[in-house]
Amino acid sequence: MLIDFDRRIKMMQTYPSTTGRNFYEILRAVDAIALTQFQKVGTPANWSQGEDVLILPEISTVQAETMFPRGFLEIKAWFRLTPPPDMAEADHEEMRSSVDDDD
Repeated sequence: MLIDFDRRIKMMQTYPSTTGRNFYEILRAVDAIALTQFQKVGTPANWSQGEDVLILPEISTVQAETMFPRGFLEIKAWFRLTPPPDMAEADHEEMRSSVDDDD
């Protein structure tokens, strides 16, 4: 079970005791959840760190152009791929906004 900072369950996997666990899948899911926690993106099935991500459908194309300066491929209005955002930059932005909120 994976619980976020707000005490919400983000992932739960149940295996019978006779079935082996795939720890690489658990690590992949943790990476995906960490990325999508602070970014307006989603990850497709079998996504691995460093691969393209999906821009959330609620983000308009105009917003996406400013939010994703490295560009994106629009296959459909609801299906847009972009390189993954820089997590280090996202972490700094998140820290800045939390510091501003405390003031």
